[in-house]
Amino acid sequence: MMKPAIAMGDRGLGWAGDSHPAWMLAHAKLLDHLVVGASAIGQMHLREGTGRDDAFLIRGLGPWLAIAVSDGIGSRPLSRFGASYTVESLTSQLLRPFSRLTPDPPAHRVTSPVPEAPGALEELGPSWPKARSKVSPSSAGIVSAFSGAAKGARAKLTPSSSMADVGHEQVASVGWRAAPSDSKRLELGDDSLPGGNAGDPTPDLHAVVRAAFEKTHLGLNEHARGLSLKVAELGCTALGVLMNLRTGGCIAGQVGDGAILGMTAQGQIQEIVPGSEDPQDTPTIGKSNFADFLAIQPAPVAPLQAVFVMSDGLSGDLLYSDKEGALEKVGTQIVRNLLLSATPGQAAIGLLNWLAGYKVKGSWDDRTLVVVTTPPGRADNDSDDSTG
Repeated sequence: MMKPAIAMGDRGLGWAGDSHPAWMLAHAKLLDHLVVGASAIGQMHLREGTGRDDAFLIRGLGPWLAIAVSDGIGSRPLSRFGASYTVESLTSQLLRPFSRLTPDPPAHRVTSPVPEAPGALEELGPSWPKARSKVSPSSAGIVSAFSGAAKGARAKLTPSSSMADVGHEQVASVGWRAAPSDSKRLELGDDSLPGGNAGDPTPDLHAVVRAAFEKTHLGLNEHARGLSLKVAELGCTALGVLMNLRTGGCIAGQVGDGAILGMTAQGQIQEIVPGSEDPQDTPTIGKSNFADFLAIQPAPVAPLQAVFVMSDGLSGDLLYSDKEGALEKVGTQIVRNLLLSATPGQAAIGLLNWLAGYKVKGSWDDRTLVVVTTPPGRADNDSDDSTG
C-alpha cells in the first residue's frame, strides 16, 4: 500500500532558466487540516524590476507534512536560486525517513474520470470572506491592513502599472487528483514504513531535522558549483517544519531570520524556535558554520490550533510591532479568514491578496506565509502530546 503524497509551491531553479514567479500560492485539505501557502513579491522589487527572493514548498507523505520557507539575501541577485533549491531539498530530506520508492500496484490504479473543469475552477474566485470578529478599525499598521483584506480582498492580483512595468503575465498550472478506485489507497498507514501506524517505531525526529539541514547545506554548495557560482551568491535562510497530521505533533528547525509560530486553542501565539537576533548579520544555510546557528525545537504544545511559517518580510512586522497584541490579533484573523473561506483555493487567493497588498511603513520586502490550521475543537479535544 502506498502513502498518498503531495508537493506544492516553488520549485528549484537551475540552468533550465529562471521560472521563479513574482507571486505563488498553494493549498490542500489533508484530513481535517487546511494547508495554505502564499508568497508575494515586495514593493521595492516591483519598483526596481527585480525578482522575488523568497521561496516556499510544502510536501506531504501519509500523515507526515514537511514545510520549508527560505528568504534569499537581497544583496545577492541570484539568491532565489539558493532559496528555491533550499525548500526543494529541505522538504525532501525531512520526509526521506518515511519514504520508500515502490511502483503503484495495478490493483490500486486510478480509474475515475477527470473532473469537469468548470466545477473545479469555481474555487478560483477572488473573494475573501468576512471574518466573524473584526479586528478593531482603530488598530493601525498590519492589524488594520488585515482587517481591510477581510472586506473582499481589496488588493486584487490584476494588472496594474507596477505589474505592467515588470512584464506581468498570467501563468498557471492546475492539477486535479482523481478519486482512486480502491479507497484503501488513501489510508495513511503503511506497516512497512516507520511512523505509519500507531505503535510503529518512529525515527528520532530531532536527528531527522538536523540531518535534513546538513544535507541541504551540502547540496546547496554542490548546486552552486554546478551553476559555476560561489555559494555566497546563493545566500538564503532556511526554515523547516515536520508535522504528524494524525497526532498534531510538530518539530521545527531554523537558520536565519523569519519565524515559525504556533497558536494554541486559546489563541496564544509564540515562536517555536528563535530566529536571528541581529538583522544586520543574518546567518545563511550555505555558510560553513551554519550549524552554529541551527536551532531545532519541538512545539511546546501538541496539537496546535495553527502553525505559521513566514519569511522576515512578514515576521518583522508581526514580532516587532509597536501595537500591543498585534501578533495575536493578526494570527487569529488569519485563521478565521482561512477557515471561513468557501474552498481552500479561495483561502489561498485571499491570503496572497493580503500579502501582496497590505502596507506598513518601512515594510517593503517579499512576504511569504504558510499556515496549517484545523477547525476549532480538534486542538481542545485531542490530548495526544507526542510529536510522533
